[in-house]
Amino acid sequence: MPSTLRLILWFALFGGLAWSQPLVIQRVTVIDATGRPAQPDTTVVIVGGRIAKVGPWKKIKVPKNAQVVDGAGKFLIPGLWDMHVHGASDSRSPWSHLLFLANGVVGVRDMSGPPDAHAWRVEHSSGDPQSLGVYLGSPIVDGPNPVDTSSAPAVRAI
Repeated sequence: MPSTLRLILWFALFGGLAWSQPLVIQRVTVIDATGRPAQPDTTVVIVGGRIAKVGPWKKIKVPKNAQVVDGAGKFLIPGLWDMHVHGASDSRSPWSHLLFLANGVVGVRDMSGPPDAHAWRVEHSSGDPQSLGVYLGSPIVDGPNPVDTSSAPAVRAI
């Protein structure tokens, strides 16, 4: 598994444990997705689940009681979004959300939402910062002989 994914997986699975104390990632290469070149030997300080400081690793002071992670040889990137998925709001969601997070995807746009998207949002709004962000599309609208007759309203030609 590439070192970027290992670091993302570590944060996805264990990041919440460190949020009670500052988390410092030292000597990591930061790719900030702004078009700037990769920034090697960078220190990132995370306090309360938010990035507090980013800078050259020798110049950033490590807060007291911080959990320090050696990021040498690894890469830190922003969370990824998949803007065209199916199944993030149906019976596959418990395991698909874990797979998205394990691969660095922190949010998705589900192209075929459930019939009552509002009820789904209320039921699944955990407020947990480690949960997958899901933006829902409408239920599938299908033509004559719909593929999914349980939730897809059929549209007929006039």
